[in-house]
Amino acid sequence: MENTKLKEITIIILCGGKGSRLGALGKKIPKTLAKVQNKEILWYILNFLKYSGFKNIILPLGYKGKKIQNFLKKYNNFNLNIETINTGVNTNIGKRLYLVGNKIRSENILLLNGDAIFKFNLKNIYKNHCKKKIGITFLTGEVT
Repeated sequence: MENTKLKEITIIILCGGKGSRLGALGKKIPKTLAKVQNKEILWYILNFLKYSGFKNIILPLGYKGKKIQNFLKKYNNFNLNIETINTGVNTNIGKRLYLVGNKIRSENILLLNGDAIFKFNLKNIYKNHCKKKIGITFLTGEVT
């Protein structure tokens, strides 16, 4: 798949959760800004997407969304086309997707959790998804 086509794909990264399982840390920051080896989880995700050739990203924000917006400003949006949309603090995932629907600029999308660091070959996965003409591809990983 050509990089020009990858640039057109819309990626939605879910970033609205309250992070209640993080305990005291979750009261200060959203889950996606929790640090692993001194870098935020979202930092890893966005850098990997950029490295993989993806450019159009939507972040449906909820809990402490302003902190995520400040994080993006700090890194100049990673030189990606990132759009943040406040979808509300108590909004479920289905409603978040509905609220960002008019911002999706591609026929197919990739939906990612904002609290998981991954290293899948997204180009090949997406190419296979399109080739098979299936409605959805769900990726998960096992913690080892």
